[in-house]
Amino acid sequence: LIRLVHVVLDLLYNLFFPLFCFLLVEGFYHTGDLCKYVQRMLGFAFLAEIPYDLAIYGKIVKLDGQNVLFTFVIGLLVMWMLTKVELWSIPMYGIILFGCAAAYLLRVDYSWYGILLIVVFYVFHDQKTKRNLAAAVLLFWQPASLVALLCIQWYNGERGRGNRTVFYWFYPVHLLILYALQYILMPARMGF
Repeated sequence: LIRLVHVVLDLLYNLFFPLFCFLLVEGFYHTGDLCKYVQRMLGFAFLAEIPYDLAIYGKIVKLDGQNVLFTFVIGLLVMWMLTKVELWSIPMYGIILFGCAAAYLLRVDYSWYGILLIVVFYVFHDQKTKRNLAAAVLLFWQPASLVALLCIQWYNGERGRGNRTVFYWFYPVHLLILYALQYILMPARMGF
């Protein structure tokens, strides 16, 4: 049962990660205040780190990996730096390489691959066919992720409705729920 739950969760994460990368880029294009956007994302990244470590490693602090919100912070900073240079220039490739190296060295979730996916959605923002082909190349080894491209294709460009804070809170709360379920179902694995 536990193995099945892990398989289902992996499928869901692989499906949702490209969607969240795409929405991050949309947020970047539509934000009125990039500094506040980065601050909010960074604040929730730190808030979610203990729930992430508990859910993934069963420990309060584990430096082997950081949650995906840190990936998104790096992605936001990379996009900001890309606005300062000409596309397809040497500085652009340097910025992308720097972002990928930072993600790898900081051991953020999805590592350099996550940064590349964000860059694909950013660079090909207004070119749906190129965007989807480039994203499909990055996602080919995760078939569930390819389904996300269909959802992205249907996006109408309009801003969503609702309270975005709920979505930020969902991440750390769902990690705590996953940890609690693991603790209940497998106390020996959790070190208790």
